[in-house]
Amino acid sequence: MFLSNKNYRIVKVEAVSVNPVDVFTRRGQKKQLAEPKVIGYDAYGNVVETGSKTSLFKQGDKVFYAGAYDRPGSDSEYQAVDERIVGHAPKQLSIAESAAMPLTSLTAWESLFEQMNININDVDNNQKQSILIINGSGGVESIATQLAHLAGLKVIATAGKAEAKAWELSHWVDYVVDYHEDLVKQVNDLGFKKVNYILELSNLNFYWPVITKLIAPFGKIVSTTGSGRNLDFSSLKSRMVSFGWEWLKVNTCLEK
Repeated sequence: MFLSNKNYRIVKVEAVSVNPVDVFTRRGQKKQLAEPKVIGYDAYGNVVETGSKTSLFKQGDKVFYAGAYDRPGSDSEYQAVDERIVGHAPKQLSIAESAAMPLTSLTAWESLFEQMNININDVDNNQKQSILIINGSGGVESIATQLAHLAGLKVIATAGKAEAKAWELSHWVDYVVDYHEDLVKQVNDLGFKKVNYILELSNLNFYWPVITKLIAPFGKIVSTTGSGRNLDFSSLKSRMVSFGWEWLKVNTCLEK
């Protein structure tokens, strides 16, 4: 095999996961393409060839990674991947479990520790802080709740069904609030007048009034879903609240 990019290595893919972006890509393709498009992000596999400038991995290494959106994806038998977005596969997880981790865990990590600038090692200070995670039972959400707990934050998450509530509590959520009811009142009744961080993972437009009421002065908001209309940030100015969009940057920065 020939590697045109010397920072890349070839992986023989053994397992992949299906992410919402894969579903959206397939569903959104309305016209016939001139050539087939291979989709897929997350993968687990074996390194079978490395570029001349690679240094982090060798042939035979078991690896996992999130691939790319603008190149042939992980639903391939063999895939060329930039070694800078690759990790050694976890030894305590199964192949299937490892393949399900990259995109979700990277998104959660970037949201909390890069976008919100939470110091994962400052547990004593973080124990005085709180985070509201809107939709706490999905893929990214289940990782985010555990990472936030690991950092020491008081974790509040939304749920609508008993099964979702039980799932969240088993993934280190301290308090679950029902999104069918008044979220502001429920959070206030828990003893939190405001929260320091809000991670929005479902329907920013719908939850924006709740977010703007609950975020504390100097708080940080991160959204992964985007918005179909203009948002009113005026109420956040006097509280000096920060807002950021999360879009997994390895696909837009490293692979270009």
